[in-house]
Amino acid sequence: MLEAFFRIPPIKLRQPDLTWRPSTNLVFAGMLFAFWLITGGIVYDLINEPPVIGTTEGPNGNRIPEGVMSGTRGQYFMEGLTGGFFYTMGGGGLILAHHSLEANWSSGNKCLAIGLGFSLIILAKLGTTAFWSIKMPGYYPSMF
Repeated sequence: MLEAFFRIPPIKLRQPDLTWRPSTNLVFAGMLFAFWLITGGIVYDLINEPPVIGTTEGPNGNRIPEGVMSGTRGQYFMEGLTGGFFYTMGGGGLILAHHSLEANWSSGNKCLAIGLGFSLIILAKLGTTAFWSIKMPGYYPSMF
């Protein structure tokens, strides 16, 4: 019945010849970069267009740069990207620690990779906690 109203053109479609395939490391790097941007709040930054850093008034009336916006209702552009970096660093530490257990490496390299992975996880936790204690004073009262 559709053929009575529409005439299908006689075209021959062929599959494109993809001679170049990205390597798994390139795909992983692209996905990690996308994860960093998304956890950094790039969607919020594109919609609301916040300033890169803010300013606050100092004791003498002069303007002092401020990197972290107080309260949870907003964020500066660099604040979001730095927070996303901490999340990505923690995830990278988890990936490195997991990969070192499955890899065919020597025991010295495995210990080094596990130590580096757990160091990245701990640094990410400390950085994220420091960020939250700056953003919301009193949220982590016994951390520092």
